[in-house]
Amino acid sequence: MISAFTVIGTFVTAFIFNVISLISISKVKFTAPTIQKKDESVIIQIKTGLAYVISHKPIMAIVLMSSIISLVFLFVTFQMPMIDKDFLNGTSSDMGILFIAGAIGGLTSGIYLGRRKSTKNLLWFLVACAVISGISIIGLGFSRELWLSFIFAMGVDFSFIAALGIGNTLLQLLSDDKVCGRVLGVNTMMSWGFSSVVMMLLGFLADSTGIEPIMMGIGIALFLSAVIYVVSLKFQKPAFQEIYSQRNIPPEKQPI
Repeated sequence: MISAFTVIGTFVTAFIFNVISLISISKVKFTAPTIQKKDESVIIQIKTGLAYVISHKPIMAIVLMSSIISLVFLFVTFQMPMIDKDFLNGTSSDMGILFIAGAIGGLTSGIYLGRRKSTKNLLWFLVACAVISGISIIGLGFSRELWLSFIFAMGVDFSFIAALGIGNTLLQLLSDDKVCGRVLGVNTMMSWGFSSVVMMLLGFLADSTGIEPIMMGIGIALFLSAVIYVVSLKFQKPAFQEIYSQRNIPPEKQPI
């Protein structure tokens, strides 16, 4: 019964902390999404949003980067019992400590974003979150000490909450008002729907390979994505400048 109450208390604490984090990051929203026309079906709105995202490489890159960081969060969250049991030989109390670590990381990220006064260089922070997320999931795969896993668990939630807030903020900043809501819908669909499907497939694969190689593979994929994105930003600068001009975004608010 003590273990059960510990787990329940941990989940409640983590939930409260993450709600506070989401409230904090909501303060950095740039514009409100445009209300869609009532005569358009959901399918049409999704197609329009996807077409817009695909046609704008800077926006598509933000969506993809946010999605893979969300994948790390979902995978680690649902595999936490296995991480606690196989890597740490821990109890339910130890798993509760790891969830609290994630809650602290998410809260810290939310407070930081809530206190930001501008979107200047926000895109570089998204790249940094990808690196932090990659280090964290690989670290969790190799760590056999609770205190070290505690640090890496904080990194997973920190980068996820940050990517969630940064992604929504930048997409609203860079998207046309008439399709802003659809772009946010595509981002949510990729971050939660697509990532959840991939997470389940990786879970089935882990039955054959073990969870450690999967975590290593996800971390490496994040590092490669960050490197590719940094390199591609050099070629995307004209596209960003065009968006800045069209959206009348001043230099002090330009995310890169």
